[in-house]
Amino acid sequence: MAPRRRFGRLRQLPSGRWQARYTTPSGKDVAAPSTFATKTAAQRWLAAVETDLARGQWVDPQPGKDTLATYAEQWLRSRPDLKIRTQELYRWLLDKYVLPALGPSPLAKLSPAVVRQWHADMVRERQTDTDAAGLRPAQSHPQHRGPGRGSNSKPLHGSWGGRQPHCGAHGGHS
Repeated sequence: MAPRRRFGRLRQLPSGRWQARYTTPSGKDVAAPSTFATKTAAQRWLAAVETDLARGQWVDPQPGKDTLATYAEQWLRSRPDLKIRTQELYRWLLDKYVLPALGPSPLAKLSPAVVRQWHADMVRERQTDTDAAGLRPAQSHPQHRGPGRGSNSKPLHGSWGGRQPHCGAHGGHS
């Protein structure tokens, strides 16, 4: 008798094809997205899922189908603890930079490599835009350097009583 599988379950369907199932860390039962022609193919699929779980790279297939735009909206609404200005800033950043490029992407398709490429493209595009307009990159503005990162490495506190003025897309003070 063959040893019992330690991860997942296999069963042969009346059609002769094989179905693979496993239990998620949260206890949810998940079937493979399709059936397999051979038992070996089904075993290999289960082994790949088990490896992803062990490496911390497993993505729940159902939420992974949600887009980044859907997730971002839900996440922002779920953060009533954020101050209004922070919510406005996050909304602006999402609308201006993130969602136009990555919003339609299913979460399961987003990887560190995809995000790194998007960021590199965005930085390259912004650099080209500022060079063409004869403007300095935004990072050279004291507001974007942060305390202790000015050209003379002194904290950037002035007549604002220790607070930097807010100047940007939203106007006013933070």
